[in-house]
Amino acid sequence: VAVRDGCEDEISQRFKIRVATNDNTNKSNSDISNSPQISLSYSVQWPTSILLNSTILSKYDLIFQFLFLVARVKTQLQKVWQLLMRQSKMKKNSFFITQQLMVIRHKMSFFVDSLQYYFQVDVIDTHFQKFNNLLASSADFEEVLEQHTQFVDLLLAIILSVKNHCSPNVKVKDLNVLRIVFL
Repeated sequence: VAVRDGCEDEISQRFKIRVATNDNTNKSNSDISNSPQISLSYSVQWPTSILLNSTILSKYDLIFQFLFLVARVKTQLQKVWQLLMRQSKMKKNSFFITQQLMVIRHKMSFFVDSLQYYFQVDVIDTHFQKFNNLLASSADFEEVLEQHTQFVDLLLAIILSVKNHCSPNVKVKDLNVLRIVFL
C-alpha cells in the first residue's frame, strides 16, 4: 500500500485529465486520428500562477498532447506486430506479404522510438538542464519568468517544426492499412 503525504495529494488533486472524443462513428476504434484527445489541466494557485499562467499551461498541454500521440502510435505499432504474428501462424501461404509488412512495421517502429527518444532526451532533457543552469544564475524573478517562457516556447517550436515537416501524404492513421490487409 502506497502512502502519500498531504502535499502530494493536494498537488494531484489540482491536475485534471480531459478526454474529448470524436463523434464520428464511421471510423474504426483503432484509428489513431479517431482516438480521444487527452489533455492535462492544472489548477494553479497564487503565487505559482505568476509563473504558470494560462498561456504557459496551454503550451505545456500542447507538448503533452504531442508526446501522448507518439506513445499512442507506439502502442498501435505493437498491436500491428501482434496481429501480424497471429496472421502469419494462420495463413501459411501469405508468408512473403507478412514478412514485407513486418519489415515496414519494424522501420516505422524504429522511427517512432527514435522520435520519442529525440524529444525526451535530446530536446526536453537537454533544454531543461540548460534552463536549470540559467535559473541558478538568475538575478530576479522577471529573469526567471522570461527564461521559463523561452524554455517552453523553444520546446513547442521544436515539436511544431517536426510536426509541420511531416509529409502531408503520410498520416498517422495510415498505420491502419496494415490492419486492413488482414481483415
